[in-house]
Amino acid sequence: MLKTAFYVDNCVTSLNSEREMRKFFLESKAIMASGHFNLRCWKSNISSELFEENSSTEDNVPVLGLVWHTDRDTLSCKIEQGERSQESVPKRMVLAVAHQVFDVIGYTAPVMLIPKIILQETWNLKLKWDDNLPDDLTKKFKSWYQKLYLLSEISIPRWFGIKLTNESISLHLFCDGSQKAYGACVFIRVENDNGVRISLVQARSRVAPLKPLTIPRIELLACCIGARLLSSIIKDLNIENVDIYCWTDSTTALCWIQRNQNWGIFIHNRVLEIRSLTSATQWRHISGALNPADLLSRGCSAEQLIGKKWWEGPDWLLEEKENWPKSNCEPNEELVNSEIRKTIITAFAKMMIMLNGIIVIFLFFFSHLVQYLIMIHQLKYVHYVFFI
Repeated sequence: MLKTAFYVDNCVTSLNSEREMRKFFLESKAIMASGHFNLRCWKSNISSELFEENSSTEDNVPVLGLVWHTDRDTLSCKIEQGERSQESVPKRMVLAVAHQVFDVIGYTAPVMLIPKIILQETWNLKLKWDDNLPDDLTKKFKSWYQKLYLLSEISIPRWFGIKLTNESISLHLFCDGSQKAYGACVFIRVENDNGVRISLVQARSRVAPLKPLTIPRIELLACCIGARLLSSIIKDLNIENVDIYCWTDSTTALCWIQRNQNWGIFIHNRVLEIRSLTSATQWRHISGALNPADLLSRGCSAEQLIGKKWWEGPDWLLEEKENWPKSNCEPNEELVNSEIRKTIITAFAKMMIMLNGIIVIFLFFFSHLVQYLIMIHQLKYVHYVFFI
């Protein structure tokens, strides 16, 4: 456990009981001390006399770029927002702000998508790093930046509520894409005697490629990064025997994943990866209005994110499985079949195929003719020697 608990010089782990915590503390201290490493500044969400000499006195502890509030056992982002009173906004500033918030979980991803989209638009405009943004992009950036401080008010629970006793656990992957961006998020649903609890595990969003793609293709890209995200979560949480549900609001992408067809290169490669990480039977359709990944493909302000409480998951997941949304949407077969790999044979290609066939036949008979002539020559030689 100690091997997987380190990230650079931080040791972070979660244990099921105070007894396990005591054992981990004593064993890890002894192991690291054998190499002359002193593990110090210990902090836990429960008070223990074990940590009195080695503990940190702060209630808010920085952990992997986030702030861990040990008294409430919640996580939040630290936002250091300086005054930016200048009227013009250079491209360089957008890049700096886009990387200002470090969020490994991704619950702020819908908000942090906005500067990434603005930055991509500056590339389309071929702006240099010190060039100022056009008026429309400047207004959009300032409106977003003024509300950024609100992210520090969001706190999400650190613990998913997993006790591994008499519980029903399921993972839900949601994917969505638009012309500007695409993303995926994974929620964990834990049901026990106390009720149902939904928690965001991780989320990712990316801007769409500069080269224009169709919406169904972008939706498939979202499914692809979603499958990767889900696979890494299952491995990291070590919860393999759980129910898995993969949701997308694209009937076209769903057909590509579930059908066994000879798709074109772009579709084939991504479907192959998706099906290597997930099962085709785990994929389902959901309407866009009920898809929480919709925010990851469009982006929003910090104020809108707080209002939606996006990290708490969709309300319908709190209900029984029988009440989950069922979709009867029919796919656009023309759009689906447009990605089937096409075999194109031109008149020239046909002629070459026929010519190759003729050559093969000619070589076949010619080889037999040569063998026949050699055999006749040998018979003549034998006949000549015999009679002499």
